[in-house]
Order: sequence, then C-alpha cells, then structure tokens
Amino acid sequence: MEASQSTQTQLRLLIIDPHGLIFDDLRAQLGAMPDLQLIAETTTWTAAQAYCTGHQIDVALVLSNWSDSKTLGRIQALVHQAPELRLVVLNIHMTDLRVAAAFAAGARGYMNQESLRDLPHILRLVAEGGVACCSSSGNELARRIVQTRALSPRERLIAAQVAAGQTNSEIASTLGLKTATIDTHVERILRKIGGRTRVDIATWWLQHVGLSDEEGEPQL
Repeated sequence: MEASQSTQTQLRLLIIDPHGLIFDDLRAQLGAMPDLQLIAETTTWTAAQAYCTGHQIDVALVLSNWSDSKTLGRIQALVHQAPELRLVVLNIHMTDLRVAAAFAAGARGYMNQESLRDLPHILRLVAEGGVACCSSSGNELARRIVQTRALSPRERLIAAQVAAGQTNSEIASTLGLKTATIDTHVERILRKIGGRTRVDIATWWLQHVGLSDEEGEPQL
C-alpha cells in the first residue's frame, strides 16, 4: 500500500531545543521510529540555521515553552531561510492563539506533551507536505491559517498578534524588528483587507481563522 511505502522512507529530523526541554518519553518515541534519521540536536537557532543550510532535513522539531518572546520571529526566519523545511512545534501549552501564532509564523505541525503518542504520525504527515495538529479543532484552525493567502506569511503572523491584543512595539520586540517596520506592515494589511483600524484587522483575522483562546485571555 502507498501508506506503508511512505513509512519506509528515511525521515531526516533536526531537533531544536533552545530551552533544554527534551525528555525521556520524547527520546523513547523517537527511538521507536525505525525510519528516523536524527541529523542533530541543537540548542541554538544559529546552529539550527547552519544545519538547515548544510544538510538535507525533512522536518525540524522545535521544543518551546514560550519563555522566549522572540521564538515566533526565529521560526519565521528559519522557514524563510529554508522554504522547503517542514517545522513542527512541541509546546507544553495548547490554546488556539498559540496554535494560530505558530502556524502563522510558518510551522506546519503543532503538538503538546499529552499528544506524544501521535508524534510519529504528525512527523510523517508534515514531512509528506501535510498540516497537522494534535487536536481536531487545531487541525481545522491550521488549515484555515495556511489558506489565508490574501496576506503574506509575515502579514499573517502580524495579523495574528494584532488579534491577540499586542501593540506594534510589542510585535516588533517579538519579531526582532523596528516598530516603524511593523507600522508599515499594519498599514499594508489594512489596505489588503479594506480596513481602517486595528480592530478591523482583529475582526478580519477572527472571521477568517475563527480562533478563540480557551483560557479566555488574548495572549500569546
């Protein structure tokens, strides 16, 4: 069968673990995948960029606890550098806003520790060009974000952060950009969606993506 053939294809994985979060259960799951080739484990984004340049990698697994406000910008920079790279985020938190932010930044998969048993399936699905999340609502959310083609990837990320209630200066800090650059992006987004205010951006994003924060707080 076609599915069984795909599982025999070597899956080349890069683990990016800036916060030292890798744990025994994760190693056990990865060790149980006979078709997995672990290219490297890295603790810095600079090293991750070097591996993506010097090696052929199918999927990068990013372990994150969102303690670093620049994680989203670094994910986007890595995907921009290596457009063919498929990136999965493994996070301890699971809210629609976090899922939306990760996919808007360029991730193609999202999961939390409770869904670790689904890791082999998610890695393979993403490696084959799919989009995967560890919840059915997250899968639908991810699909809608990826299909929001009216905006560029950078504009989708900024729109998600506007919808999450962040100011332009906060978004600039998160992405490592100047506030004036974010101002320009916001103006461009408004022109594309026919809006006039930040509320229009948030409304447009919520209508097209349909996200809601299950914790009740509009924070990434």
